[in-house]
Amino acid sequence: NKDGSFLAYSSTKENGYYQIYVMDMTLKKEEIPSPSERINTSPKLSGNGKLVVYASEDKSDSEIFLSDTEKKFTINISDNKAKDIHPDISDDGGKIIFQSDRTGDNEIFLADTNTRQLINISHDPKAQDRNPSISKDGNIVVYESAPIWSRSGITILFLNTKKKYCIYDMDTFRVNPKITGDGKKVINTANNICFMTDINKLTEKTTNQGK
Repeated sequence: NKDGSFLAYSSTKENGYYQIYVMDMTLKKEEIPSPSERINTSPKLSGNGKLVVYASEDKSDSEIFLSDTEKKFTINISDNKAKDIHPDISDDGGKIIFQSDRTGDNEIFLADTNTRQLINISHDPKAQDRNPSISKDGNIVVYESAPIWSRSGITILFLNTKKKYCIYDMDTFRVNPKITGDGKKVINTANNICFMTDINKLTEKTTNQGK
């Protein structure tokens, strides 16, 4: 989490199923908030370490669950028979993003935990959008986007203005985008090389808009 006081991970050490473990690094105490007899992976913590979001799979579908380790409850955020994976959460726990194929192709969805609204924020049926990450303040989302005319690129979406910047290379797969802790840069890899993009310097001249 934000200050390193909590650690979340997935392990089969208890019953053979992947469970989510949240460890208080100060007290050396573990919580297991995830449902048993499901495959629970990809945990992400809120800034205070009290909330953990993760993918939870059984034989019928894959869902996104949110667990509160302090108040002891778990809710299904995605609640759909589609394949919902790769969650991330803002520091305050108010916004959760994830990848879903519920529309017939891979899109990025945003769940507001305060209003319980769920919206498609990538909304591009001509591309496969996947592997999202959200900034700590919950204002910027980045994700891989593979349109039919190109290899995988990176989309940077500002939630407050709805402005999108799309970085593509015709001969390169850009993957694993992450936003730095200060929210100023986007890091991704391509051909085993790490690239960094300054968010404050994005312009239409420096990014390929895919048109």
